[in-house]
Amino acid sequence: MTLQTRALQDKRTCRIFFSSPFGGMEDEREELTRRYFPKIHHLCSLHGIQFVAVDMRWGITSEASSSAQVINICLRELDRSDIFVGFFGQRYGWFGAEDKALQENFDNAVQHYPWLDQYRDKSVTELEFLHGHMNNPGDMPAVICFRDKAYDDIKDKREGI
Repeated sequence: MTLQTRALQDKRTCRIFFSSPFGGMEDEREELTRRYFPKIHHLCSLHGIQFVAVDMRWGITSEASSSAQVINICLRELDRSDIFVGFFGQRYGWFGAEDKALQENFDNAVQHYPWLDQYRDKSVTELEFLHGHMNNPGDMPAVICFRDKAYDDIKDKREGI
């Protein structure tokens, strides 16, 4: 097996796109932010590279949301990124073929990403997964992490849910 490397889009910056539904993976996102982002930042700095964590929790403004640009912003940020990291568990994210606001987002994004038209019933998180890895496997380095439902069941029991 050969490990294929890909040059950074900007040789001075490493942009890693972190994808997961906004709800349901809070512990993992917190662990990344607190424990691993500083380590990644340090490793990149040693090589003169700036680490940029692309986490859409911090990137979608109320203005972008109200102008139906969520999907466009997510996929464009993915296009600018060097690595895709996906965290998936029991939550699916924002979806709905009957959701008017989401369909407006699709209407705006399909102009730049025509493939979206056949996925109007999918979640924004699934669109990120498709665009970041599944549509073109191997084009962008990807790490995909799935959380077992048993973990959620145990956690829910502890929290009395």
